[in-house]
Amino acid sequence: MDPLPLIAVLLSISALYTAGFIYRLIYPYEDVRRALEVASEYRSISAYIRSKRAVRKLKSIEPEYRRARGLIIKSIFIKFMLITLLYITTAFMIVILKPIVEVPFYIPLIVIQYEGSYYMPMLYLYFISFIYGMLLFRELLM
Repeated sequence: MDPLPLIAVLLSISALYTAGFIYRLIYPYEDVRRALEVASEYRSISAYIRSKRAVRKLKSIEPEYRRARGLIIKSIFIKFMLITLLYITTAFMIVILKPIVEVPFYIPLIVIQYEGSYYMPMLYLYFISFIYGMLLFRELLM
């Protein structure tokens, strides 16, 4: 059996884990969680703005809300950039190693039947395992 499909699956999962690890080094979990709490509190206060006390409270937390909103937007951008960068570089390496892999079964629209054997493009395998890895590491990537 060819070990390259297993290597592709492991590389996709390791690329996601690496992206999550680098993301956590740049933006610690507590900072992002605190920013989300501040944004939620600001939105809840601004929804019920009927008294002068609520207006004062809103004005007092507005600078913190702006910093939190900036952190949330930057963290989303960095996360997307890291995942995309690692996905593309790893997929490029895998396709260079072997663009197509033989599989023992037929899946319509994904697997190609050629001369009695079934072949799957390596990018399909990598993409499917990458999506599965994203589901596995959704807490890490939050």
